[in-house]
Amino acid sequence: SRAALGTFFVHGWQSWGFTGSLRAYETQPDILVPDAFSRAFHLGGRLHCPTPRYSHMFGALARGDQHKPALVAGFLSQSRHFGSVTSDLKHQRLGMQCDGDGVLLPPAANISTDWAVLHLLEEAGMEPFAQYMEAVRVFNSARNNKPVPTGWCSWYMFFEKVSEDELLDNLDVLRSEKSSLPIDMIQLDDGYPVAWGDWNVLNDRFPDDLKNLTSRIVAAGFTPGLWMAPLTADKASQLARDHPEWILRTKPGLNSTPVNSGYTHPGKWFYALDITHPEVQAHVRDVITVAVHD
Repeated sequence: SRAALGTFFVHGWQSWGFTGSLRAYETQPDILVPDAFSRAFHLGGRLHCPTPRYSHMFGALARGDQHKPALVAGFLSQSRHFGSVTSDLKHQRLGMQCDGDGVLLPPAANISTDWAVLHLLEEAGMEPFAQYMEAVRVFNSARNNKPVPTGWCSWYMFFEKVSEDELLDNLDVLRSEKSSLPIDMIQLDDGYPVAWGDWNVLNDRFPDDLKNLTSRIVAAGFTPGLWMAPLTADKASQLARDHPEWILRTKPGLNSTPVNSGYTHPGKWFYALDITHPEVQAHVRDVITVAVHD
């Protein structure tokens, strides 16, 4: 039976991609957002040689429940290339591949990939990726000594229309329910700047400064959080007008076309900043420093 062929676990590239387990011959769902909108977010997740099954960075073949064998495969990092794990429809072959960034190699040349891991489990257990994830943590010197915060985020209710009054109203409710709700953080998401790129210039829905708002969140017993995307800029932002040389482009020169950095809610295309530019690096440091300390 198809059930006897086990399942292939798929790790999606980003939040719009499919993540889950597939039985043999099942069709792997495509990303939920049209390619024209999500290409910039999903570029590294599109294989040059499409296969029936593909999982990003890591995946697993399992022969049944947690008491049956499983084979975990994954890359320890994605610093050299974007790596994927693949499988055929019958779950009889497991493969690993890197995209190579489309580099054309001359004769006798070579490139190296990130380290790959294959881990055969006699029993899948309830946490089959535990040892692989620990290997990733050690290899990348990742911190594991801080608890993950639990919080309230303005985005999922107000999106980009959030206002200072609405955030404070919710803060009052969360403070009154603090004994029964395990909330540690109050995060202001997109909707406060006049434009992406102009992060320190607030729109008219935020008549006060963020420092005062932060103080009120702290006084209520919560940790303040702030969303930003400092490597992006709206086309109409003051930053884009003042520093066209900071915009990432398809070719050198201010007359070349800006790179398509993707489509995002609420229905806009935006620029990416060139992270190789020293002034951009200084700008990003300044923006984050102001957000954290000022």
